[in-house]
Amino acid sequence: MNCHTFHENLLGQPPTPDQTQLYEAFEKNDVRGYDDPELNGERFLAVLVLALYQTAQGMTVILINPDHRPWVINAINRIAAHCFKIRNGEDKTKLKEAFKRLAAQPYLMFEPPAWVSFGLPGAPFGKPLLR
Repeated sequence: MNCHTFHENLLGQPPTPDQTQLYEAFEKNDVRGYDDPELNGERFLAVLVLALYQTAQGMTVILINPDHRPWVINAINRIAAHCFKIRNGEDKTKLKEAFKRLAAQPYLMFEPPAWVSFGLPGAPFGKPLLR
């Protein structure tokens, strides 16, 4: 399953063109997020979906601007609530495990196996980001 399909299955709606651009860039060029310093909900949703997509590999880190931490945690909680709500009556075990494998961190000492970035300038670990 590719990121685009994963997004649709997770959220019950297709990704926007901006979100699709990130998913395609990840699949083609290993792009891991956005270096845009703005708190953009649409873009954060794409980064979170990309993070959840990678949780099949294990723990996934969302690298964030430390000043954005409260906003990011609130956004994750809102999106998680939506994902669980639209699965009313379905088994939610895999979804619970995916959210448990996420960590939002402002700093890391080494490159984790699976990660995305939101709002950090530059290219963490030499990986490209979208503007």
